[in-house]
Amino acid sequence: MLSRFFVKPVRFALLAASLGICSPTISLAGSGTELCALAQQAEKAGRWEEALRYYNQVSREDRDTDYVGRMRQCLRHVLQNRRHQDPAVVDQILKMSFANGLKLFGEALQKLQNNYIEPDKCSPTRLFEEGLKEFNSSLADPIFRSRYLASSTTADIRLFQAWLKEFSLTEKPKTISEAQKSLEEVANRARKNLLLSKSNAVILEFVCGACHSLDEYTTYLPQQRIEEEKAENVNPTISGATLIRQGIGYLKILGFKESTLREMDEAINNMRMSNQPLRSLIIDLRGNPGGNFDIAVAIAQRFLPTGVIASLHGPTPEVNKAFQATGMNVIDLPLVLLVDQDTASSAEMLAAALGDNRRATVIGSNTFGKGSLQNVMKFKTGGSKDEYGREVPSPFGGLKITLAKLSGPSGMALSGIVPEIQERNPGRQMELAIDYALRKAQTQSIP
Repeated sequence: MLSRFFVKPVRFALLAASLGICSPTISLAGSGTELCALAQQAEKAGRWEEALRYYNQVSREDRDTDYVGRMRQCLRHVLQNRRHQDPAVVDQILKMSFANGLKLFGEALQKLQNNYIEPDKCSPTRLFEEGLKEFNSSLADPIFRSRYLASSTTADIRLFQAWLKEFSLTEKPKTISEAQKSLEEVANRARKNLLLSKSNAVILEFVCGACHSLDEYTTYLPQQRIEEEKAENVNPTISGATLIRQGIGYLKILGFKESTLREMDEAINNMRMSNQPLRSLIIDLRGNPGGNFDIAVAIAQRFLPTGVIASLHGPTPEVNKAFQATGMNVIDLPLVLLVDQDTASSAEMLAAALGDNRRATVIGSNTFGKGSLQNVMKFKTGGSKDEYGREVPSPFGGLKITLAKLSGPSGMALSGIVPEIQERNPGRQMELAIDYALRKAQTQSIP
């Protein structure tokens, strides 16, 4: 059985890398103390991406110290800064009427209340307060000020922030409708006192503040970003499939999408059709950020004759479910899995399913620890119907929401995996994988 550990700020590393902030493969020189000092200096100067890079490096080397609060603050500032410069977001703000903006805010709160894994965090009072904090923070952002507050002075903004502080002490909306009315009051006051050029800019800050206060994965996605994520699904996800030597097969799974199972089956069949028999298989999950959860489950079913694969735990009955092996079309090759600190989410689930069920030997370094499942839920606000009465989706995007936590076959949360064979050096990891695969091939036994 694989052991588990609780991952703290290292879980931010993959998200930061996906934003182009922190590369998983690049280390910054300096001791933990020196890097922390540099991070704090960058924070004070408002260089949030730089600060996040330093904290990211420290968290990788020191898992015992909790940097979550600092990293979360830096990340929220980075996301805020990028949002204010993102043409896809800005264009949507300009397209939307103020009335639709208020409806969108209400729909966002409703989606979070109905679907987020921790409903207690999603009261209208709390989500409104977090949106207010995000908007207040944006008032200090140079990009936001130049884009929407060009006619305001620093003194105007300070007076308005003083009003916001007083307003937050008394305004505690209990319902979504009350939260919408409170937001309308803030936007109208900003338009009057700050000559705000676009009231919907306030609404967007409230929506994003509500999302980002929950976790580092729940977020607003403009329609263009949703379409880009779909477009990424055209790229192959199986790489480097080959026979290494003496019947040892190797393939790397880069991520999980609808075609991954078919790609993997084709790769294995091609290896089986070679001149030498395929006797064991190394599956490389290093650097795999996850992806389509159902496809990862299907791949686990391809190798598991019996047993629990994983379980989902969420706030609603339809989310809570367990996934079992089906025993159909099972590939009985001996297996070795490679994992590292960037193996995350669905890839961790696959490693736990095959490791805990004693179906594979897992080799590498401690995994990322993203034991949660997200789904994109598109907005209905702004949608319409075509001439045939069919629903036309909203052009205003949607929310990516954390729906459930994952647990492995043992029932323990997938908050990170310690491999059965631990090795941090990538080259040595491969050597060990080949060695174990050769042993399995010689005995033709599955652990």
